Amino acid sequence: MSQPSQNLTDCNQLPDTYQSNRNTVLSTLRNHSSLGSYYSNATAGLSPNTVYGMFLCIGNISKTSCSNCVHSATLGMDKSCDSHDTSFMFSHECMVRYSDVSFYSLVEDAPTSSSYYRNDSLNSPFFFNKTLPGKIDKLVFRAPLSLSLPVPYFVEDQEHVTQLEGSYDLEAMAQCSPDLHPSNCTVCLRLVVEKFSECCSQSRWARIYFPKCLLSYDISALQPNLTSLGVTTKGDDIFGRTVIAIMIGLLMVSHLRTFCIESNNFTRPSTYHSNRASVLTSIRDRSFLGTRTYSNATKGLSPDTAYGMYLCRGDVAKSTCGLCVRTATLEISKSCTYQKEAFIYYEECMVRVSDYSFFGLLGGPSTILYSASNFSIRSSFGQTFSHKMDKHILRAASMPLSPKPYFVLDRELVKEFGSSYRLDSVVQCSSDLDPTNCTVCLRLAVQNLLGCCSLSREAHIFHPKCLVKYDTTSSLVNVPSLGAMIGNKIFGRIFIAVMTATTLALLGL
Repeated sequence: MSQPSQNLTDCNQLPDTYQSNRNTVLSTLRNHSSLGSYYSNATAGLSPNTVYGMFLCIGNISKTSCSNCVHSATLGMDKSCDSHDTSFMFSHECMVRYSDVSFYSLVEDAPTSSSYYRNDSLNSPFFFNKTLPGKIDKLVFRAPLSLSLPVPYFVEDQEHVTQLEGSYDLEAMAQCSPDLHPSNCTVCLRLVVEKFSECCSQSRWARIYFPKCLLSYDISALQPNLTSLGVTTKGDDIFGRTVIAIMIGLLMVSHLRTFCIESNNFTRPSTYHSNRASVLTSIRDRSFLGTRTYSNATKGLSPDTAYGMYLCRGDVAKSTCGLCVRTATLEISKSCTYQKEAFIYYEECMVRVSDYSFFGLLGGPSTILYSASNFSIRSSFGQTFSHKMDKHILRAASMPLSPKPYFVLDRELVKEFGSSYRLDSVVQCSSDLDPTNCTVCLRLAVQNLLGCCSLSREAHIFHPKCLVKYDTTSSLVNVPSLGAMIGNKIFGRIFIAVMTATTLALLGL
């Protein structure tokens, strides 16, 4: 059991020069909450005595509960932090803060509040893993698309899950502060997911508060099916995945995942349908010119404008890039028949289409491919990888005008514990990003890889606007013979595809 107190208050002590303005802000927040708002902010005073404040209530509580929570929090802050001009207070139903510095529209990763419960008698960490990561991934993707809802950026889901190991009820929710841009809402929630993976990914329930967003889930009515947890079932599953692996190996381009976003659909025929078809044709044609790893296209007038882009990995051949984009655009037309927004990922490229402009912005679903073959837990690979990525990110962000913008490819022979391996690594950003957002995107991608597979010998993550890839399997040193190395290579590739299928299943495909 690991659970903080009902309220977490964090006060930063500074000279008490603006107490009157602070009291005005806290009173205004109380009044706004009484009007039925789930979020509000307030500002009082002139510099250097300006006070900024806000509250955010969880979207699934009543307006009365929200108001009561804000009243209690503001009165508590008035009492506990009467000589401080920066304060946070988190409770189970709301958070309230004020400061002498404007924090509106900013993403912050501290302070945080985490509450969770783990039943150690359930020694089956894979029990929830088939559904929970996928559920969270969907909520993180849906939340930034819901700014116009009555409770902005708030999404929740309830599901009775039945799987081979048993059944349970799963309730989950995600929420952002409405002052965030949709792309920053995504960034904030991804940071929460990283925190969640560190503290409580095997917990029965958990809630994590960041200053501008929160994530929560609760698993109940657990009914294990103990007869299904044997070796035979697991073996059958691996055998099936191996067949998929062999089939993937025969393709010229390797499909990872398709996202057809259900929140906004169109009819056929329609103006938007025609514009989308034109955009997909345009980026398909541009990819075959072989001159750019990235391109975008726009067609039509509002509200029927269609936007599209592709990004090919900088280390693939021009012909492979063209083939990948062609395959992806045709697959979007086939699979995402009525959805205005769609993402499709291949190992070699990604394609995206939407009814709103996403150029220059972060946000959207991602996908990860990694090997089941791991380094020893004694290995220093994680540290080596982190240092390598820090250098790559700095280099990539400094190259927006290169022939392959924001693209870094590196190869290094790494020696440790008397053996060695070759580390091939790639980082890349979409050309429409500025250097700052390129850096943010790549750092999030690296955090995702370190969170899921820091000891894997090979991994690849695609975000909508950047990618990170590394491979240590292509030339392993100290292998007894060439035959053994080839055998290990085939074995490794099969399990890469196995993990691809499994990872995508975990993400909810």
